[in-house]
Amino acid sequence: MSTPHADVDDADRLARVKLSSAIEPGDLRVTGLVGELGAVKVLDYLEAAGEVENHWGFTIGHELAHVDPGKVLEQAVERGIRFVIPGDAEWPDRLAGLRGAGALHDRGGEPVGLWIRGAGDLNRLAANAVAVVGSRAATSYGTHQATELSRDLATMGHTVVSGLAYGVDQAAHRGALLAGGPTIAVMPCGVDRPYPAAHAQLLEAIADRGLVVAEAPPGAAPTRARFLARNRIVAGLTEGTVVVEGAIRSGTLSMARWAEALHRPVMGVPRARHQRRLGRCEPADPARPGQHGHHRPGGHHRSRHPRLLGGERSARRVLRPRAGALAAGPGPELDPAGLRASTMSPTAPLWITRCRRRPRLRC
Repeated sequence: MSTPHADVDDADRLARVKLSSAIEPGDLRVTGLVGELGAVKVLDYLEAAGEVENHWGFTIGHELAHVDPGKVLEQAVERGIRFVIPGDAEWPDRLAGLRGAGALHDRGGEPVGLWIRGAGDLNRLAANAVAVVGSRAATSYGTHQATELSRDLATMGHTVVSGLAYGVDQAAHRGALLAGGPTIAVMPCGVDRPYPAAHAQLLEAIADRGLVVAEAPPGAAPTRARFLARNRIVAGLTEGTVVVEGAIRSGTLSMARWAEALHRPVMGVPRARHQRRLGRCEPADPARPGQHGHHRPGGHHRSRHPRLLGGERSARRVLRPRAGALAAGPGPELDPAGLRASTMSPTAPLWITRCRRRPRLRC
């Protein structure tokens, strides 16, 4: 675990704690201003706005009046929670990409800070991280693929990032833990609040072996806006996103759109042919390119192992092994076109295709 960076001003940290405790995660008005002016100036501005009834920051200003940032930090430390901000050694520089990624559902921008629980170092774990996400109402095929994919990613030294939800998220975390690798759970609520409650034990295992991360302060409840804001953090922390299963209108595809906005690879795991009527994703038919809306294949390869389609550069960038992560020596060498060194789904063909934004989504 990293300690706060010496170059970070204490006034800036306290201002960010106060803002984080009063604003909704991903409030683009605030995150944008903080990125341009700094947290201290924005805090002063919003506190003054609390006296102007028709100002957009009026409600935020009233909330700020009830926040004691020193006490908030002290209570967090007592529960094993730390607050990391830009400039800290533990802050991933990759999150800065969110500044220019626009907005989705009125959420956006680099977070003013992140609340973290766990012994891992966020910057180190995120350096070679891959998001594995998908539907809560996942099929057995989807959860199997998510588990196997995450287990192999962890074996190759990657950190698996997901959202602790039912279905694919849960399977992704468990797959990484089964391989003895780290995993990061990005929460739509406080890091001290298991959501869903049924995953309390899994959350503790993740905190022991990886990290629990949230933009919302400790104790915060999950809301729709916080789910939507959480999606950009998942995409922002990772080198690429794999969508295992996802409904047409779902948070899963919101993460895919954030990854695209960040110009990072998005991949999909289509359904097996014999199960195409049972799930949300279908394998691509080589004779009918572009038939699946969001998942438009850039090429078609059928093999016993997953392959990334989209060029050697994206395959190497997203799924290169991290040296010495789990094994005694460096991870296995990857075939430039994909993952021949992997043992994912050895019994069935699998297609992994680049995702491109389309008006209608069938994954």
